[in-house]
Amino acid sequence: MRFYSVSTKEEVEELAKQCDGIIAYDVDTEEELSFLSGLPIPVVASHHLHGISDIACVRTDNYQGGVLQAEYLKSLGCTHPLYVSGYLESVEPHRQRLAGFRSLYPEAELLTTEIGSAEARRELVGKVKQTAHQFDSLAAVNDLTLFSILLNEKLGVPSVGYDASPYHSLFLSQVASIDLDSGALYREAGRMLLSLLAGEKKRCVTIAPVLVQAQQERAATFST
Repeated sequence: MRFYSVSTKEEVEELAKQCDGIIAYDVDTEEELSFLSGLPIPVVASHHLHGISDIACVRTDNYQGGVLQAEYLKSLGCTHPLYVSGYLESVEPHRQRLAGFRSLYPEAELLTTEIGSAEARRELVGKVKQTAHQFDSLAAVNDLTLFSILLNEKLGVPSVGYDASPYHSLFLSQVASIDLDSGALYREAGRMLLSLLAGEKKRCVTIAPVLVQAQQERAATFST
């Protein structure tokens, strides 16, 4: 197995001449998916894919992940959560996570930010500080966004992120996250590519995310 990072369809087509199968990990957009069309060899795509049927795929369920975030806060009796996200217009997984969360908290306050930059983090922390008296819990589209708040502002409210970064266990109790179980995604993608090479039909498998808290064992739930 060889590993490559690609950014154009031409690069993928060139790689297809050098191997007998491709696993394309971290496919998030329609443009990235289009890189894989028309290749002469078997391809398995993963993992932020939704509503496709013409390519073999192993995917996560971002909507269910948002539901799990909301269920965690519900279990703690939270009634007025703040949800922090970003790039909702361009990133479908972010929209799905928010939709799942709002299926249980339809009136949840939404705060959007440009995720990643230092300036955006400072602005985000300032906005959260100003509105802290209005919410009793905090959910974020990913752990990076959640940590940028918690490291700069002692809120003392139940919080839940996404992606299960190992660093979430460094915080106090009642800080949870959603685990995609990337290991399970990789393993299933490998098995699926082998099945395609053996002549089996294309299919899509969903590996459901799970809620994890500090010191909890991680497990994956599978569905097809």
